[in-house]
Amino acid sequence: MGEHSTEAIQERIGESVDVTKVTRGVYEVTAPDGSNRRYAKIWPQRSRSELKELISIDADIGLPEHRLIDGDPLILMMEPADGEKLTRTLLRGLLPGVWFMHRDQLIRAFRNLGRTIGRLHTRTHSHDRFLDPSSLLFAKYDVINGKTLASPLQEILGNAVVSRIEHQLSQLSAYKIPVSLVHGDLMLFHIYANRDGDITLIDFDAAKRVPCIDDLIRCG
Repeated sequence: MGEHSTEAIQERIGESVDVTKVTRGVYEVTAPDGSNRRYAKIWPQRSRSELKELISIDADIGLPEHRLIDGDPLILMMEPADGEKLTRTLLRGLLPGVWFMHRDQLIRAFRNLGRTIGRLHTRTHSHDRFLDPSSLLFAKYDVINGKTLASPLQEILGNAVVSRIEHQLSQLSAYKIPVSLVHGDLMLFHIYANRDGDITLIDFDAAKRVPCIDDLIRCG
């Protein structure tokens, strides 16, 4: 995802706005008086087709209110996510003596999260394909390279266990499995929940067409 000057972002937006860089590829956009706060997300060109498919889905898949500014760079303008990060809500709800105050909100939030991700997977299911073992995620930093487990994971598990897993992966790769468009980075800090438990998701730029379990692994 390339770097762009705030002036270039202002020009592409085509409005009289102030632009402030937040993180790499994300800019805060406000009116000159500081009102009407929005965010501009620079989208990687390699994921252009995934973005266009996401915004064409006629269902609530968690995206904030948005509009697409096509071209180079490809910009997704988004309203602020409603509510607060689910990490913050969850941590506060787990404090001694206050769980009962946030229990219903959290239960609704996780139920709505499942429904939201379910709509994304259902609406984008298109075909089956053979499983690619190298795409499977075992832990946050331990992946499979080709048909060989990454060395940190191999050292932890031992040769016998590694051999058994690799044998099972080779068997799995002979079968076709359902794939859909997934969020691809479904961490709790990318999930916002309001007081009613309604869900908003951010950072869809890792979206890809893989088995649906990818989202469940990351969220877990």
